[in-house]
Amino acid sequence: MFNNKKLKLAIFITCLLLPQAVWGAAGDVAPEYNPLCWKKDDCVAQRGFFLFNKTEGFTTDERLFLESGWFMGETPCVSADLGKCLPAAAGESEVAFGGQRKFRDIGEFITKIYKYAVGVAGILAVVMIIISGAQYIVSGGNSEQMGSAKKRIGGALIGLFIAYASYFILNTINPALVNLRLPQTWMIRAQSLTPQYCFSAPVGTNFAEAGNSKDTIEPAGINNASFGPLEKPAMVCGKKYFIENAGGGTCEGHFCQAESNGGTQAAVCAPKFAPNNEYEGYKCRPGNVAGQVTNTSLEDRFWAGWGSWEPPYLADDMSNDLYIVCNDGYADNLGANRSRENLNDGRMQVYALSVPNSVIDENISACSENKRGGLKGFLLGLSFDEGMDVTDEFHYIGKGGLDVWDDHYGDSEDDAHFALMKPEYFFTEDEIKTGIVVNIDMKNVYDVDSNYFNEEVETATYGKFRNN
Repeated sequence: MFNNKKLKLAIFITCLLLPQAVWGAAGDVAPEYNPLCWKKDDCVAQRGFFLFNKTEGFTTDERLFLESGWFMGETPCVSADLGKCLPAAAGESEVAFGGQRKFRDIGEFITKIYKYAVGVAGILAVVMIIISGAQYIVSGGNSEQMGSAKKRIGGALIGLFIAYASYFILNTINPALVNLRLPQTWMIRAQSLTPQYCFSAPVGTNFAEAGNSKDTIEPAGINNASFGPLEKPAMVCGKKYFIENAGGGTCEGHFCQAESNGGTQAAVCAPKFAPNNEYEGYKCRPGNVAGQVTNTSLEDRFWAGWGSWEPPYLADDMSNDLYIVCNDGYADNLGANRSRENLNDGRMQVYALSVPNSVIDENISACSENKRGGLKGFLLGLSFDEGMDVTDEFHYIGKGGLDVWDDHYGDSEDDAHFALMKPEYFFTEDEIKTGIVVNIDMKNVYDVDSNYFNEEVETATYGKFRNN
């Protein structure tokens, strides 16, 4: 009997001291490559699609509501800009408790109520001590009143001690006993675990050569890999590289030597396909900007052509060009040579825009000579094929393949917006002359006609790109 009691006691203590654990091998995957980890804007866009059937153009209240489902720093997403993302909306109470109305689950609600109640208990205890102290002072030596006052003071202190000590003791034994964390269903990112190109990996990442870009790389090959930092010229286009702590994931090299085509010309590393659509790997091609156009939204998967965008997404339009923007907001196209390849029935396109560096230099000089304040940066101007609409939509694309402006406004509105745009969303002169890869996901291109585009929606959609 004694041994049985000891066994039960040991099991009970173990359960109390056992920290929260995740059963299953998480491996040594870095947060950036963990499918549980989301950036805030990506989480907001995905939750927005589920709850409001849109991924951009949220009002201020809608965005605040969507952000309530993103939790920064949740294990294993221990990074400054990553967190876990809930698929459902947070619960909201009619009455605020401690200034909070939105709660992730009933556990968080109970925890908040407890902390709120402890605060109220502290205030009541102090009030009781003050009142009893005053009663003690004015008792006039009456032993009965003095004893009653001392009892109330002692009771208030004991109650206050129990309220705070119980939380402290339970939190010391195991924080899960007071945090009341309930099991959560977190969303999984649909995108690949590793970046397409190695230059997109976090600073300080180590790499090891894995093979040619056309080859199928077995993850087991990582066991014999020797990792170390690689500089830009060493990450050659046409080669794949293992990423350290990415579970055997690989990325593509991107470095290309500049080519000559009527003057100094940039070169970009992009996928190459034969006329029969057979994949030939990543190859260097002349161009200042090149990349892929795809659509990873659920909308495209289930009713392509009936929603916002119809494949092939990038329209065959002479207006597709590289644009220079001066500091006063003035924008002008550079007359780029264009190429476009449609694959998988247009669901993926490979494009390239090419401008001789001499033309770029002439236009940069014009920004200064025409008293426009000098160069601000470069943007892509592209026309996209809209589903159920014969009119294409023209959008300006900036860093990260983001839709930074729509061309349904007049020139004066365009100039005013570009003049206020934050510099980090423009491509730099060095990037354009060297060659840069810009992949465009159509889920990030806002369909202006899909909503009533008033001033509030315009500010919510494009205001984030402007300085206040």
